[in-house]
Amino acid sequence: MANKPIVAHWLVAFWAIGLLLSAHSCSPTKQASQTHPTDATQKLESPTGEVASFKLLLEVREGKCVLNYDGPFKGQVETELLAPCEFLRDPNGYVESRELKNTEQNGGGTYSVIVVIGGPPANYGHSDRYMKNGCGSKIRTISLSVRGIALGSLGTGFDICPTSSFDEKIFTANSRHI
Repeated sequence: MANKPIVAHWLVAFWAIGLLLSAHSCSPTKQASQTHPTDATQKLESPTGEVASFKLLLEVREGKCVLNYDGPFKGQVETELLAPCEFLRDPNGYVESRELKNTEQNGGGTYSVIVVIGGPPANYGHSDRYMKNGCGSKIRTISLSVRGIALGSLGTGFDICPTSSFDEKIFTANSRHI
């Protein structure tokens, strides 16, 4: 008979400890409560680069990629690509570009072409150091010169990462003379 109260006390103690542990697991941790909700987005840097005396910056606005440029001309252009967005890059991490020649009927001279990669992410699950959550399914070429900026055609159905290697045709087929 003396054992029944002792067993009852142990059961109540175990129950109380279990209740405290479960209540503690539901409360926010100290680390989480000190983290500001925008800290994660502030750590992500917008893609940048330089091509043909233009400083380039890709931003996401309302889920779409916007190219900001500063050089012979300053401004921004909506690419019509969905986020995530990134530039096609060379093995050293620089923005990949091609120097193309205008025909005489297009005023002669040269212009540079870059490729912007956008989403939605491709279905095949490829990723790289620039697009860690899946590489892009769409691309857009953008021509840059001292005469201005021009959007090339939109390419779809890709599974393309910023560090993917490309045939020269990707720059020439979708680009626009400027």
